[in-house]
Amino acid sequence: MARLSILTQDEINALYAIPTLDDEERSFLFSLDIDDVAILESFDNNTARKVDYILQLGYYRAINYFFFFSFQKVKADERSSCSYIFLRNLFLRNRYRKAVTTGTAAR
Repeated sequence: MARLSILTQDEINALYAIPTLDDEERSFLFSLDIDDVAILESFDNNTARKVDYILQLGYYRAINYFFFFSFQKVKADERSSCSYIFLRNLFLRNRYRKAVTTGTAAR
């Protein structure tokens, strides 16, 4: 007896596989609001947790599903997330240095 097939493999992948994103989708789906940034800052210097948070958030926004994955499988998205974290940290560091040198740093 033949096995019942409701969905094809392509349909299953479309529903449950990690989405393949282009640069425009990444910039939209991995964008962070103030609440997300506050959550990232609570992770201190744990970059892996920050990247995982951004990736899970973006993938959830794309297809409303959370994933178990290795960073090797999502290299392009990981680079996008790491770039965001790096640029944000660089911006904050420069802003803090400017505040310190001008004497306007919060105490």
